[in-house]
Amino acid sequence: MNKAERTEVIDLSSRQATLESCKNYIGNRHSAYEFRSIRYEAVLDSLRLLGIKSGDTIADVGGADGEFGKYLSEQGVDVQYTVIDGMIDGTDLNRWIPKEIYDFMVSIEVIEHLESPSSFLETLDSSAAKGVVLTTPNPIVTDVKAMDATHISEVYPADFYKAGYKVYPAILFFENGDSLLAIKDKRSMIGL
Repeated sequence: MNKAERTEVIDLSSRQATLESCKNYIGNRHSAYEFRSIRYEAVLDSLRLLGIKSGDTIADVGGADGEFGKYLSEQGVDVQYTVIDGMIDGTDLNRWIPKEIYDFMVSIEVIEHLESPSSFLETLDSSAAKGVVLTTPNPIVTDVKAMDATHISEVYPADFYKAGYKVYPAILFFENGDSLLAIKDKRSMIGL
């Protein structure tokens, strides 16, 4: 889908508000790239387990300024990388309807910001041919909503299990399984 098609379906006042909100959020980011790259490493390791190969397409949903793409490049991973984010084009991920299928969908520390995590999981699933990888703070050990004023949803392992994901506690912030790494391998569902 080209940008002209996307602009036609997005209310411009809503689009502008989303752009401003996302840019403000990223502008207030406090952690260093090295700190965030711990999450990127976990996501890339998961993509490797899912069989990522050169030339595959990856959509980084909620990927802000495409920092995960920078990480992939630094690691020598040769894929077709796309960012889908309100900061780029005003996409409101609460109402996003994808028009393309990608080999892999990734969403790093995004789902906790959304109104309906289950709808978001369905949307990612419908747009991924081979697999989906997400990270989110673990509400079993972390007060997710107190971490950040923009965190509005807690997503538990059971929520991921219901949607067909495998979930692994991970240390992606500080300690004690503070994050969840959720992985859905769609290849096994289609006999690959």
